[in-house]
Amino acid sequence: MMEVLFVGGFAGNIGHDLHILYTLSAVQVALFDMLDVLNIDKVSNYISGLQNEDGSFYGDIWGEVDTQFSYTAVCCLSILYRLDKIDVDKAVDYIVSCKNLDGGFGCTPGGESHAGQSIYVAFTVSSSLYHLLSISHTYQPILFSLSHRSILVRVPSALLAAHVVFFLQSQL
Repeated sequence: MMEVLFVGGFAGNIGHDLHILYTLSAVQVALFDMLDVLNIDKVSNYISGLQNEDGSFYGDIWGEVDTQFSYTAVCCLSILYRLDKIDVDKAVDYIVSCKNLDGGFGCTPGGESHAGQSIYVAFTVSSSLYHLLSISHTYQPILFSLSHRSILVRVPSALLAAHVVFFLQSQL
């Protein structure tokens, strides 16, 4: 574990590649009275180093880009009070570029709309709510997409989607 803390990111196991998803999990676990164990500067530097010029984030050294990694980065840096380490404007702009005509969001621009991606987008952008308020026309398509896709597809994602819909409606 000490070797991983030195680098800043976390892996699923010893000898595995560092990944932003495991890093968020480690930070969330550390919230239980263990944040002092983390080297917050190194963790936040690791995450900020995963942001691409277009505002997107990749998950690891292999370069896969996905809106869930944007959520993970914003969530992790919010917990650590280090959102200033990334370009939040570009992150939000990238996420908005993943919006499709049906109101849903894909993993990347032009990617198929998926309820899970719409939830990641809603949570990510809600962390930067002032951006959504300036582009409030984004809310209604997200609500439409969530209510017509995930609620009819799976009960667990329906519950999560209902929570997101409630949150977004409360912000209108």
